[in-house]
Amino acid sequence: MAVGFLWFSPFLFEKSWLKEMGWTAESMKEKKKDMQMGKVFGMTFAGSLVTAAALAVLMQRMNLGLAGGLKLAVLLWAGFMATVKLNDVLFEAKSKKLFAIDAGHLLAAMLVMSIILSLIR
Repeated sequence: MAVGFLWFSPFLFEKSWLKEMGWTAESMKEKKKDMQMGKVFGMTFAGSLVTAAALAVLMQRMNLGLAGGLKLAVLLWAGFMATVKLNDVLFEAKSKKLFAIDAGHLLAAMLVMSIILSLIR
């Protein structure tokens, strides 16, 4: 979750992401009013926990340390996450730049999860 807050912050990709989504800062504020943000963040957090748990199980079963965990994170990202996000580009007419921002976020999150899991083993 922390990676996402930073990734989509004004310090990194917020402006580019909003532009690629076809939104403005003002329209995003309106969308947030319509969304149940507590529920959205709660479900996102739960999804992150499932991803981290799956990565932890694989890292443990494969007896991977930091380097191996990072390689596994990249492999899982490339094999599953990036390919699913690619469908957004191909079938939903999303931009390649939006794909790069969204898929980059997923890769960064996987790498951070892998680092944390390596440190707590």
